[in-house]
Amino acid sequence: MLKSLFTGYYSKAELRLPDDMEFREFALQPFDSQSYVRHLSFRSPEELRRYISQKPPLHLYYSSAVYLQPSAPSMDEKGWRGSDLLFDI
Repeated sequence: MLKSLFTGYYSKAELRLPDDMEFREFALQPFDSQSYVRHLSFRSPEELRRYISQKPPLHLYYSSAVYLQPSAPSMDEKGWRGSDLLFDI
């Protein structure tokens, strides 16, 4: 039941994404796991929406860092290019 609500939400929600989303690493927590799936990247909002509509996550995140290869499996391979400055108040 809850998973189908998330599927409906992700299929219609306005996704707030950075303009350079193709250079961000995405991570998500599936419904059936306590661990996270990392090292994901998407070229467009439509590609991300298709993915999360088919496999709705419980939690979805993107990095504050910008990488040349955000889907690379190790931090050394990602090619860090910079980060957003964020304050958690």
